[in-house]
Amino acid sequence: MNTFFYRHNNTVAPYVLHEKRVTFNELTFVIKGKLEYIVNGKPYSISEGDAVYIKSGSIRQRLSTELCDYVSFNFYYEVDEDLPIAIKDCIGEEMLCIFSACDQIHSKYSDWFDKIDLLRITAIKLILSNIKSKSEKPIISQITNYIRNNLSQKITLKELASMVRYSPNYLDTLFKKAIGISLVNYIIRERINYAKRLIDENILSLRNIAETVGISDYNYFCRLFKKITGQSPSGYSTTIHDK
Repeated sequence: MNTFFYRHNNTVAPYVLHEKRVTFNELTFVIKGKLEYIVNGKPYSISEGDAVYIKSGSIRQRLSTELCDYVSFNFYYEVDEDLPIAIKDCIGEEMLCIFSACDQIHSKYSDWFDKIDLLRITAIKLILSNIKSKSEKPIISQITNYIRNNLSQKITLKELASMVRYSPNYLDTLFKKAIGISLVNYIIRERINYAKRLIDENILSLRNIAETVGISDYNYFCRLFKKITGQSPSGYSTTIHDK
């Protein structure tokens, strides 16, 4: 047995927990309201949508608060990966479904421990996935900004991966998950969008535009342009400037 205590409180004010060194791990989610903790001498205000993770061996105290809807798990084995004490914005629809399942199991089964333990593990995996996703968003922004600022240059997947210290395959998978298309296709799309803006300006020749957006082979540029826009560069130019 790992998870030995489960509580979903939404009917009474939370109990005050006096200062004490805990011999188990606590993971508490606030669905509505707010909880005030002091962990190892530092105050933490856990608001709606947040959670608190208190490791075994920590000195924990919970202060008096008003009515609060919260879910709490107490368990023995520590999480394999580090979790922060205060976990922000970690309650979504999937997490609420986990709480609902825990409520049903806790009310119907006397041997609920193992079943709820599996759901508690799933909840932690969701938290870790959410934290990872948030940490990766700046990397995606870094990549897209670099591409947009260097469209006239040669850009390779290997170069981008080296820039953020990921493997090319992992970066491409991460990028596709975040943006919806592969890095190569994103670069092509941005080059063609840049070409369209240059054609709109009507300053450079089409061949010069192709070179400016980083595609030195004009015939290849024309094929890509038509594939994405449905028109040849010259056809697009005529449509725009004959209006």
